[in-house]
Amino acid sequence: MEAAINTNKESRVKTDQQSVEKSKERQESIRSHTALIATIAVTVFGLTYLTLSIAGFLGANKLGTTEVIIFAALLFFNSVLIGRLDSLSISGKGIDFKVREVQKEQHRQRDEIKSIQFLLRYFVTQSELNRLQELSDGSSPYHFNNDYEKKGLHNELRRLRSLDLIRMVSGKTIGGDKDGINDARGDLFAYVRLTDRGREYLELRKAIET
Repeated sequence: MEAAINTNKESRVKTDQQSVEKSKERQESIRSHTALIATIAVTVFGLTYLTLSIAGFLGANKLGTTEVIIFAALLFFNSVLIGRLDSLSISGKGIDFKVREVQKEQHRQRDEIKSIQFLLRYFVTQSELNRLQELSDGSSPYHFNNDYEKKGLHNELRRLRSLDLIRMVSGKTIGGDKDGINDARGDLFAYVRLTDRGREYLELRKAIET
């Protein structure tokens, strides 16, 4: 019996809390709609007045005290715009203001550029970059002293090929017994060439380094 009573009390408490929350939501909704209607009304009136004033229908075409007050009222009622303003100055020459969103967009673009520069710089190793630049010039001499160095060269070329930065010369391979890169010395230009993507990458690297 006591458990049932406690359950009923908890149920009533939850119901009361839900009722209070719904009441607050309705009041907030009413305030929001009222503020929106007031903002629209003031904005329409203010913009109409300023337009007629600037066009000369209300007298001399100049920025007077009345126009300044109306503009300030527009800013006051348009809280979204106020939140975006970084600076505002009013003088006899006119109204000058900077919007924070523009500066945020500029900062965002700078951050994106830095990210792209970082990715481009570390997309390949310095050794791989040197290899690409040599191939771009038409000659890339190589040599290795043992199988370990030979394997390292082969792995480097395979990675560049997997990134579509280089391609094999027709009839050539990287590690083939007969047509692969097996001689201790030679020129890789006889085996591989830059792809269009490889040339594009070098151009991008050159652009960010300047």
